Amino acid sequence: MSIRNPKLLLKKSWMWEAEVNDLLRSFEVKPSINIPCGKSRLGDVRVDIDALVNPTQISDILTYPVSRQFKTVFSDPPWKLNYYQRFKWFFKCVDLCEVGGRIMYNALWIPESKCVKLDETIVRQSAPFSNTSIISIFTKIKEKP
Repeated sequence: MSIRNPKLLLKKSWMWEAEVNDLLRSFEVKPSINIPCGKSRLGDVRVDIDALVNPTQISDILTYPVSRQFKTVFSDPPWKLNYYQRFKWFFKCVDLCEVGGRIMYNALWIPESKCVKLDETIVRQSAPFSNTSIISIFTKIKEKP
């Protein structure tokens, strides 16, 4: 059963281009999680609210239990999150990442946390005159107090 409205159709664009996928895979250390995964096959654990994209687990990021941590967290959140939702979303990624692990976060903003260090930013543009996004690569340096 899909949680998403059945009238909404997924598009093939709900995954990164092959070059972006390959680049992110080169940074991956297992075990890894991709939340929300969309149609991407990155990650040992792939979480999405839509069963139609064939995730390994069906869940929303904000209700996903932090029962284990991962060495790599991939996240491509909805770009229309309001300002306060952005904090919650990124902090959940930080909670899911183990100390020394990496978070690869694709968004229109660059998040911050005292528990991570920003290592690199990559500007992603799919076509001439198209919108861009920023892939921020973080290392988790400590657990939250």
